[in-house]
Amino acid sequence: MGYEPHSLCFDAEDDTTILRYMDFAQLMSILKEDQLFFPSANLLNDPYEGTIPSTHRELREESDEIPSEWSENYLPRFREIVKNYTFISCWHMNNTESAAMWNQYLKSDYGVCIQSTVERLKSSISGSNSKIHISKVNYINFSSEYFEKEERNSIPSSISPFLHKRNNFKYEKELRAIIHTPVWRDSTEDSIITAERISDVHSELDAGDGRKVNIDKSELIEKIYLSPNADEWVSKLIRKMLSDYGVSDEKLSQSPMARPPSF
Repeated sequence: MGYEPHSLCFDAEDDTTILRYMDFAQLMSILKEDQLFFPSANLLNDPYEGTIPSTHRELREESDEIPSEWSENYLPRFREIVKNYTFISCWHMNNTESAAMWNQYLKSDYGVCIQSTVERLKSSISGSNSKIHISKVNYINFSSEYFEKEERNSIPSSISPFLHKRNNFKYEKELRAIIHTPVWRDSTEDSIITAERISDVHSELDAGDGRKVNIDKSELIEKIYLSPNADEWVSKLIRKMLSDYGVSDEKLSQSPMARPPSF
């Protein structure tokens, strides 16, 4: 399967440069297992992840076609559960490294930044057994704006909450690769699962903490930058790792942010 377009996603140009900041263990996993980990949206830090703007909620509450029990209980519970079946790989769109991103995503001096492009990401996941959507994040005011492609929809699509974030996060310039697999059908009956029953069905399943997606690591990795504060031994170790796992060590370089200033 691999990459598949989605009408509600916000497309990025194929030549857009994307960056992913990660620790040593995450890099090792990519190199050794030829896999990219997509954590569950339920584990991401933003408490608004998977939620809808108050504008859509107010439309839902005002609608004569939606029973109050659905509006107040079933639909909110449904959206909470959908977070468990949505898995996201987050990337930063930028032509240069970001000091803020280094500080936000790394807890030590041993991390790296993988540079790729949207085109490389699409190509690298082409052999995956999962359907993967790719979208820029659209930043909006959750108090006054609607999801851009679903204005005045009282029940927005289940994927839209994962394509939007609050304006406070604009600095992230985020691009997402998304696996979105809500439990729409009963496993024992070929029937649609309604909002009333989804809690029961969810309790019988184990969505897990994430999904591992098979990738072509050489295609995905255009460059690797060492953390600006990394020691020389870290560089030697990662070069050996790259060589051991069939990736050219010429892709590795020290972060340009490590260059000494001039006076």
